[in-house]
Amino acid sequence: MQAKFKLLIYGFALLIALIIGLVFFQYGFNVWYLGFLLISGAFALYALHWIDKSFAIIGRLNELMVDASEGRFDQRITKIPMLGELSKMAWHFNDMLDQLEPYFREVDVSFSHVLEGKFYRKTQSDGLRGEFASSLKRINQSFDVMEESASYVCRNEMFSELSALNINNMLNKLVTTQRKKCLTVFFVIFPDGAGIRLVSPIRRAASL
Repeated sequence: MQAKFKLLIYGFALLIALIIGLVFFQYGFNVWYLGFLLISGAFALYALHWIDKSFAIIGRLNELMVDASEGRFDQRITKIPMLGELSKMAWHFNDMLDQLEPYFREVDVSFSHVLEGKFYRKTQSDGLRGEFASSLKRINQSFDVMEESASYVCRNEMFSELSALNINNMLNKLVTTQRKKCLTVFFVIFPDGAGIRLVSPIRRAASL
């Protein structure tokens, strides 16, 4: 499209030059016609310069749109000339990228910490506007719920481990006590003068 606009300007300038040349050929030299020719040439040069600058911004906008569609938000349009609505479009596009880049950076950093079990790194919505800031606030609320759920699960696991530990300790104590009971012996003095013997509880019960 840029080439078509330039071709149109070149054609217009050539047409003016041909008309002025025919006038000079038929009626002779005229200062006013010469001035009109110079003004037309200056206008054509200005138009060409304006087209180059305008399409430079349009081309840069297209590049940044492609980058944004692929998830890259770190580039900006610099040295924006004063071209009316086109310049405003470039500034607004830069402003949009200034909102998108920190938004996705905050989301990425915060979720990276959450995956490591670190819930203290909340998203920062400073400088963001509208739905960007509201979305980060809702994400922080979700992190609070996730942290509470993780704490609840952690407490349950801790209580389960403590319960299992207490049960194991109780079983170990019971086994130890039973072993002590099974191994208990005592002295018995027999009245028949046979002396003193070591008798187990089972043997003693059988003798009785």
